[in-house]
Amino acid sequence: MNSQYFFFLGHTPALSTLELNSLLPTPAALISESIASYNGELDPASFGPKLGGTRKIAKLLEICSPRDTVSHLTALIAAGLTKNVAITDYADLNLTHSDLTQIKKQAAQSRPIRLVSLDTTEHELVMLAHQHVTEYNLVPSPEGIIIAETVLIYDAEDWIVRDRAKPYRDIKRGMLPPKLARILVNLGTLGKTGLTVYDPFCGTGTILAEALLSNCGVLGSDNNPAAISGSQANLAWLS
Repeated sequence: MNSQYFFFLGHTPALSTLELNSLLPTPAALISESIASYNGELDPASFGPKLGGTRKIAKLLEICSPRDTVSHLTALIAAGLTKNVAITDYADLNLTHSDLTQIKKQAAQSRPIRLVSLDTTEHELVMLAHQHVTEYNLVPSPEGIIIAETVLIYDAEDWIVRDRAKPYRDIKRGMLPPKLARILVNLGTLGKTGLTVYDPFCGTGTILAEALLSNCGVLGSDNNPAAISGSQANLAWLS
């Protein structure tokens, strides 16, 4: 039986969905403005880091009615393994502090738990990763409320380093974000490795860098000699 996964998309969800569908064997469906759903087998640990447009991936645990959500959450948290827990409500259930306190109190009868926040709006992903938090996402569905556990969080710090720490940057020539460059590489290669990606106007070499990280060969050109030497410096730094 196939599993169901949910992709929480970045600032360009339509482009992010195109990227997903260029890499997945069957299409993902956009179920809300920024969440896509996919039914099939998937290894999030290897697939997730390939993506430029997905912030996190969650796996379906169960579907319940809105009125039973608190009891189902309690049972899932009580059966979990990590101490730190977060609940993120994309279904607009408006869980109260009293609801969350009840969940914590009842789950704590089985094992020690700590709710990292009594706020159910979207949590800071770096915090979730650093504090080893198990996050339960509540997602709306025609069948009820989906409870999905976060199974991968994108490495925000790695993307930031590749964007800001490279030796050559030129604001006047435009600054293509690495995440957008990765999306473009994936759309161009359809996830195939071993291809050669050619960027005729390589600028600071961002597309070339993301293509290299996608196990492709690269060729770049530019009519500005500073861009050529700067791109070479950035790729040497990346190596």
